[in-house]
Amino acid sequence: MRPFRRLSTPTYLVALLFIFIPLLDVVVSGWPLQFANIRWRVAMMGQLSGGLMTVLLGFLLAVAAATLFEQPRVQRLLVALSALMGLALLATLVLFLLDVTQLRGDVRPEIRRTFDIVALQAFLKLCFALLGSVLFFVAGLRASRDLLAARRTRGPEGPVVMVGSRGPEARAST
Repeated sequence: MRPFRRLSTPTYLVALLFIFIPLLDVVVSGWPLQFANIRWRVAMMGQLSGGLMTVLLGFLLAVAAATLFEQPRVQRLLVALSALMGLALLATLVLFLLDVTQLRGDVRPEIRRTFDIVALQAFLKLCFALLGSVLFFVAGLRASRDLLAARRTRGPEGPVVMVGSRGPEARAST
């Protein structure tokens, strides 16, 4: 894959943009941060859930690039980041459910159905993002292990080929 190595920097840059731009958009749109305000938290989780698909696309691009460019260190970094993202999403999901349950009682009856639908939609997006994060963790871990095992058997520059060498035991039998 040597000819593709030139593409590694722009590929990782695009992947980072896919990951960080949606997160930055959520922070900017929710500024100033109001963690004590339950309505703000629910709104931000709903907005974050919409951007998570783009974040997952960035992770997909980064994992695919690390695999294509045979970079086990980057793969391990992505495995760690996807594990952290999974833990953060799990905590976010639990807090989101608690906030929605608490806020639902304050919602006017005429818009409660809409609130429930939007909350369910955000919940499902968060669940799928969590699933994607776990799958990236597992796939990245396996790909990293496979790449390291392949490097051990063939060496860092490819398979070792010996030409015209015969050991003493081969000469004795002829």
